[in-house]
Formats: sequence, C-alpha cells, structure tokens
Amino acid sequence: MSHRRKPSIRFAALAACLVAAVPGVARADRHCSFARESAFYARDFSADAMKAQGAACRAKMKNALQRLRESMELLDICSCDPAQDPLRRWLDSHPTIDNRVDRDCPGSAAAVNAISREVLKQVEKCF
Repeated sequence: MSHRRKPSIRFAALAACLVAAVPGVARADRHCSFARESAFYARDFSADAMKAQGAACRAKMKNALQRLRESMELLDICSCDPAQDPLRRWLDSHPTIDNRVDRDCPGSAAAVNAISREVLKQVEKCF
C-alpha cells in the first residue's frame, strides 16, 4: 500500500493564488507591450519631425504627442513605475508642449524624442 502525501493546505493556497494572478500578469504584460510600442512610435514620429519643417513638422509632432500620451495611459494600467514616473514628470513639466510646437517644432520634437527614448529604456524593467 502506497502512502501518498496529500498536498498541504499552504501549497493549495499558493497554487490558487498563482492561478488567480496569471490573468492580471498577462494583462499587465500586454499593456506594457503596448506602452512600449506607443513610445517607439513617439520616438520615430519625433525623429521625423526634427527633420521636417512647418506643417509637416507639426503633423508629425501631433502624432508623436498622441503616442506619448497613449503610452502614459498604458503605463498607468500596467503599473510600470520605472517608465511611468519619468514620463509623468515630463508631461507635468511640459503642459503647453502643444502650443510650443507651433513656435519651435524641431526643439519640441527633440524633447519628445528624448523622453520617448527614456521610456523605451525604462519600460524594459517591467518585463
């Protein structure tokens, strides 16, 4: 007669917690991936804007800023503090970035490009 040990209550509780946590982890990873993608596009749009003039620069910057804000929303969902904190500080310290684009588009594009690169670097810490 074989004597098999029954799983302990602690083991069962741990297993239940892991199973319950998996959907949240998958959801967080997906949102962090989308945040990274948005930051990637913000970086690319802003790099293109730095080379453009006039209306072309402003159009690319509009896309870059939209992607940067989308990245912030997604970072809020996935709770990626290493990327979320510097981006939030940047957005808070640049509340009129949309207005400055009209006056100094290449300079604004450089600022957006720099924060996008920082977000891309920091979001990797959340995977």
